[in-house]
Amino acid sequence: LPAGKYRKHLEAVSFATKSIDEFFTKLFDKQAAPNYRWRGIQLRFVRSVGKRTPSAYAIGWLFAYNVEGSLMQNQLGVRETYFHELFHSNDNDWSGKTLRKDYDAIVKKCPGVTIKCLAPYAPNDTVVRGGTYYAFQQNNGDGVHEYAAELAVRYWEEHMEILAKGKLAKRPFKCGTPENGRAWKALIDQFFGGRDLTPSC
Repeated sequence: LPAGKYRKHLEAVSFATKSIDEFFTKLFDKQAAPNYRWRGIQLRFVRSVGKRTPSAYAIGWLFAYNVEGSLMQNQLGVRETYFHELFHSNDNDWSGKTLRKDYDAIVKKCPGVTIKCLAPYAPNDTVVRGGTYYAFQQNNGDGVHEYAAELAVRYWEEHMEILAKGKLAKRPFKCGTPENGRAWKALIDQFFGGRDLTPSC
């Protein structure tokens, strides 16, 4: 376990797991539990030498956390990263089988995966070095898996906001483009029991 100067990371993971558990408990109160696992996850803490990547990764139901990771700077960043990796554990290539057609079409539509072109389709605002959205970064494994994980993060963020404030400050992601709407519906039907509190388009 992280100790000494790294203890803050143990506290950040504890915050993330408790917060996410509270989120699902509240969202599915008096509802059927979703087909999604967020409990019973093994945690492993690692430290990279001479670099700050990867910040985290998932293998099966194991979440590996890099105490030197570039995304692990505060509790909110840790929580978002944890939720992203949690989706990978649940995915089992569902995203590759379900979202690939639209994902590939978006990448083809935006040569060089430029920010301006991709902005309407990006589920999250995480940008990588070189200037593209993480959801559409190429040469990073199968990109559609990262797109799907970022889509899950967007689902969590929008529903966190609704549960806390009763409404969204911005237009729902699903209302941006037809591709967004199809991906959103497929995601929530598969993993979140069709539960969608976001307003209709």
